[in-house]
This record gives sequence, C-alpha cells and structure tokens, in this order.
Amino acid sequence: MRLSVLIRNYNEASELELTLNSLRRQKTSFQFETIVLDNESTNHSMAVCESFGCKVHTISRSEFTYGRSLNVGIDHCKGSVILLLSAHVVLLNEYFIEQIAEVFASPKVAFVKPVSMAKSQQVSQSLSGIRQLELDLTQPVASRLAYLQQHWSLLLIANCRAISRDVALKIRFNESKEASEDKLWSKLVLEAGYIGLYNLPCYFYYSKRTTVQKRLQINYKETKTKAEILGQPYYNGSKIGFVLASLGYALRTHCPTIMSETRLAWRLVKLGKRTKSY
Repeated sequence: MRLSVLIRNYNEASELELTLNSLRRQKTSFQFETIVLDNESTNHSMAVCESFGCKVHTISRSEFTYGRSLNVGIDHCKGSVILLLSAHVVLLNEYFIEQIAEVFASPKVAFVKPVSMAKSQQVSQSLSGIRQLELDLTQPVASRLAYLQQHWSLLLIANCRAISRDVALKIRFNESKEASEDKLWSKLVLEAGYIGLYNLPCYFYYSKRTTVQKRLQINYKETKTKAEILGQPYYNGSKIGFVLASLGYALRTHCPTIMSETRLAWRLVKLGKRTKSY
C-alpha cells in the first residue's frame, strides 16, 4: 500500500469526525488506509471510527507514552508513507495526500513538513518552493547541533507530518522521553544521512486548545528535553534572569488578551481625556 494515515486518539470523537471528514474529501490516484490508535477512549470515538471505516487498534493507558504509541501505530501501518495526524487536524487541500506521497520518491526522504495555516510566516514561505533539511556529516558535532538548533521548528512534530515507514522501522521513536520524541527522531534520522523536506504547499489547520496551566507544563517538558537532545544547559545566564524572561514569555504567549487590552488602555491614557468633536 502506498500510504497509511495514523491518528492517535483519546476521547476526541467530535474533533476526530472533522479530521476524518477532511480525509474523506481527499482525491488520490491510489487507495490509502486510515489507522486509529486509541488510548482506551470512553466516549463515542469508536462509533465515529466505525462510521468512517477506520482500522482501530488500542494501546492501554498504562502502556502509553508518546514514543511508544508512535512505534505501535507504525507497526500496524502497511503504507510505505505514513501521514501522522492529530485528531485536531483538518486537511485543507483536496490533493493533500496525493502530493505528500509524491515527494517520497527518493529513499533519502525521511520526513515531510506540510504548512500550518495558523502560521502566516509558514504560508508565505511555502510560496518559495520546497526546501530541504540535511546535516553535513563532515562538519564537527558542534556545528551539526547548531544547525539543528537553528532549524528546530522544522523538525518532525507528530500532529501533521509524513514519514517514511522504512526509516521509522529502522530508527524507532524513543519511548521514554516525556516530550520532543519526534524532534529526537528527526535528529537521529538526519544523522543517519536521511533528509527532511519543508515548505510543501499542503495546508492544514490545527485546532487543539488547552489551558494555560497545561500549556506551561508542555513548555517546561519541551524546553527540558530540547536541552537534553541538543546537549545544552537548561538555561543560560542568571537563574533570576531566566525565570523573569520565562515569566515574560508566559504572559506574551498565554495572556494575549490581557496584554493587548493593557497596551490599548495605556495608549488611551497617554491621549488624555479630551477628544475632538466633529
């Protein structure tokens, strides 16, 4: 089989239905399968999967880690290309899957990054054509790590990326990392001489929302594991400066309404009380 779609799901029935509807609208010159790896959902997720003809496999909550769920799901896939999807993703191109499969013609391609419509910079960059990620293995380790640092955002994220099944069977996802197991996998495959592609004009929308507390917990884990993967210190400079900078980041990222309203109020105060009548 040419392509498998792998969706990890836990109680995301409504969102999963939107994702599967976007898959149903795909126009392809080949058949593809949809695999749902379910984490013991208790809502009507299974009914949704059945109505769309998905192949469902289960991973228990006690067994679950992000890396293990990817490895287990990949083992159930038959396609030479695997499209990893979150249950919160809607594919916006009707030829999304067709285009994804085409760029894996070379066995050197390990992963492909489509374009998130929520990222305006990514959308504009996609107009410049497909670009390539490749490590120069003749360079010293420090230079290669600097390259990965510079291109960190372009490495694999398992919410909407395509990977080569052959590569994923040779180089497995780390099952013990609490975050960034997909980034670590990218590092390993690039170090093995494979390449990644980005700026592919296949567009998607990712709709998952979370609480501020949950987002900050995720940021903590991702920052920690990124430092471990790249062999960096967890923070640079003074501890107090690092904490203050992190607090500023939290406010800018997670409280945009408060920040924008505060800026607006300050601008109005500076204007004063008098206005001109017309």
